[in-house]
Amino acid sequence: MAELIRDLDITKAYDSATSSSFSKDDLDSVKHSRYNINTKITPLQEIQRVKHKCDAYLRRVNHFRKEIEAKTESNAGKESINQSIVQAKIFDLNYGYCLAHVSCPQRTAVLNECFHRHPPEVVQALAQAGQHEFICMKERKAVERCCGQKVESIMRQVLEER
Repeated sequence: MAELIRDLDITKAYDSATSSSFSKDDLDSVKHSRYNINTKITPLQEIQRVKHKCDAYLRRVNHFRKEIEAKTESNAGKESINQSIVQAKIFDLNYGYCLAHVSCPQRTAVLNECFHRHPPEVVQALAQAGQHEFICMKERKAVERCCGQKVESIMRQVLEER
């Protein structure tokens, strides 16, 4: 799993010799945080912070989805369409990972450690057998609960304000 996920510091992902998959605005939004860590923030501000940090990945997913539609309509080659599909899936995985990592960094780190404890061959064999959900299930559920608690807190705040 870790091999699929790109470095979350997207400013290091590409050097100046290669073409960047992200716009300058995307890179700037990731590099500059609007929040001071020592300041107590509301659940809404926390969700906005997470969105701000991960939005670049979502924009890339949407870009590749539009590209897939355009290539399909123009009857582009199957290989070109498949390449865009793979890129969209990779950025979609990166987006999900970013949401988890930014929302719940400690629990995501524990999940990563769990995945690294298993040999890649075992992970791949279980994934091919359709049993990948059993790998690090406890750690994955912990990340899901943590992210769910963030959503619950924002919903509670919205409902209390009404």
